[in-house]
Amino acid sequence: MRPEFTVIIIGIIVICACNQQGDGGKKSPSRDFQFAEYYDYYGRRDSAFYFYNRVVSSSTDSLEKGTAYFKMGLRQLEAGDFFSAQESLLSSIKTLDENDASHYGNISAAYNTLGNATLELKDYKTAIEY
Repeated sequence: MRPEFTVIIIGIIVICACNQQGDGGKKSPSRDFQFAEYYDYYGRRDSAFYFYNRVVSSSTDSLEKGTAYFKMGLRQLEAGDFFSAQESLLSSIKTLDENDASHYGNISAAYNTLGNATLELKDYKTAIEY
């Protein structure tokens, strides 16, 4: 092989390797979380709830676990189970890290949904606080 081709091939490999973007340290979601999202998307709320519950009991990632608690609370609110929704949403808020900027959106959504669940229970003062 001629030296020019070797240099070109090495140059292409280096350029391709440099262009590959890392994931920024983000972890991919667990298999249970992926199943839960799939079932949630297709309207199978009971199956989604089951897999979100599995995520809560087995995940070590606080963002994934907090999101699962939030989604469980949201499904409970939709079903009219306001007390259980409050419990799940409070667990979400406790699980998420308020010092991590990547958790801010989830914390905000959990507080908003908690306020809605509390509003449904006619506890207006507390609902406004959330």
